[in-house]
Amino acid sequence: MKRFLIGLGIVILLIIVSFISVYNGIVSKNETITAKWAQVENQLQRRNDLIPNLVNTVKGYASHEKTVFEDVTNARSQWAKATTVEQKVKAASSIDAALGRLL
Repeated sequence: MKRFLIGLGIVILLIIVSFISVYNGIVSKNETITAKWAQVENQLQRRNDLIPNLVNTVKGYASHEKTVFEDVTNARSQWAKATTVEQKVKAASSIDAALGRLL
């Protein structure tokens, strides 16, 4: 009878230890998942915070690009309207300057 109770106590102790081990593993994995998700949220927040900077950069470049293309178009139309050699040379130099800013 004593051996039975000792054996039963050992089996119960093993069940309790295995339950605690499994529980600790689950809690550990849950904390790992929470930490990894926090890193994902940080990256998403960082990306979200950078969107206004990107929009402002694109707006600035779009206005620069608009100016450059208007200058190229105006210089091209001046060259097309030029009738004398001096006017064509002046228009060609303004085209070169505008294309230099484009490139």
